[in-house]
Amino acid sequence: DTLLHPHPGENMHRPFIIEIDSSGEFVSGLITDWSMVLSDTETDNFGNFYFAGFVHDTAYFASDTIIQHEDTTVNILAKLDANYEPIWHETTKAKSAYGSFFFQIDTNLDTMFFAGSCRGIYSMFDTTFNVGAYYESFVGQVTPNGELDNFIISSSTAGFMTNSLKLDNCNNLMVSGRFKGHAYLGNDTLASYTTNEWDGLLTKITRYAPPGFSFGPDTTVCDNITLLGPEGYPYYYWNNELTDQNWMAVTESGEYIFACTSDEGCWIKDTINIIVQPGFSIDIGQDTIIGLQDTLYLSVPDIYDEYLWSTGSTENIISITGSTFGPGNWDVWLETTQGACTAFDTIQLTIIDAIPELREMGIMVYPNPVGGFLYISSKKEIKAVEIFDYNGRTIVREENQDRTANLLKIDLSNLKPGVYFIRIFLDDLLGNGKIIKL
Repeated sequence: DTLLHPHPGENMHRPFIIEIDSSGEFVSGLITDWSMVLSDTETDNFGNFYFAGFVHDTAYFASDTIIQHEDTTVNILAKLDANYEPIWHETTKAKSAYGSFFFQIDTNLDTMFFAGSCRGIYSMFDTTFNVGAYYESFVGQVTPNGELDNFIISSSTAGFMTNSLKLDNCNNLMVSGRFKGHAYLGNDTLASYTTNEWDGLLTKITRYAPPGFSFGPDTTVCDNITLLGPEGYPYYYWNNELTDQNWMAVTESGEYIFACTSDEGCWIKDTINIIVQPGFSIDIGQDTIIGLQDTLYLSVPDIYDEYLWSTGSTENIISITGSTFGPGNWDVWLETTQGACTAFDTIQLTIIDAIPELREMGIMVYPNPVGGFLYISSKKEIKAVEIFDYNGRTIVREENQDRTANLLKIDLSNLKPGVYFIRIFLDDLLGNGKIIKL
């Protein structure tokens, strides 16, 4: 409960470092022999200890003797291990008793970031520059081995000083400060119109811009859409509901707000408005058969925005003549569009070249030549079908058991190849023709 601080000696300041756990209990600590005033301290993810400060008179640190003269200001940046043994340190010098102000530091992993202010002739990391009569601010990055990695300095007309430095959750630098006159930040110019006072500012320096992500513009969809966010994040929010999935199925119109974040809290966000239109279906009929000389009419209601038939027609109704396509099986389809929705339907159209003498009676026999099944279609009721050879011998006789049917199917797969005659019995007619068995 009591900290006994030894007498620091003449013109000395001896800092102490104490580690306290989350319950307020003492963990470790030490009183240093360095004659310094510490302005900021940090620890990294590996337990290393960092500090920034300025030297008071003469300081002994690691194997160096650091001396501050009357006309200089000496600052120090240092990294120590978990036992407070120095890993690296860097001193800065300003050719003025008021040439620099306290450093502010922060860490990410085992890298240190710093910010400060200076004027006059200033030296740091083996570089010397002349700032002039007014203060300017700077920020920098130091590698785990103590090397300067990045460094930028402000530009102003009457002075720019930093107050504080912090890394945000995306590890970008947040710097607060104050300035007079004009301060130039990238492509922007800030103006202070006070004569003697400083105006405050807060600025962010982007090191790692969050990955670019966008759902794109607001959209209209048919029935539903699945929104996809980027993969690999531990937390996802869809309309402020926490989940572990990077997708969301949308079935209703509305505004959809998305966010995902890393473990450190670096957010990616986007919002999209979606209008969901109900889908629809169309029906162009059933599979059908027509003769080579017949015409088939297909249509759907004239209520849709666009029509596209397999024939290339863009009307809501088409006519198909058998002779245009020729004998065979054909797919006929229609695609219609209404807003964001599209509907599609298809039928199979069979076109046959009927036996001329039977065609006149409204009877179609197909396919001819035939390989397996033979079909007989008639506008009138079919009673029976006979197939016989050149000698007049009946090879096949098929009775129509379903007297209401006008389509008869006969299996001729076992019939020997050759030319045969067919006789079709209707209620009041008798039709004859010739077929070829392949």
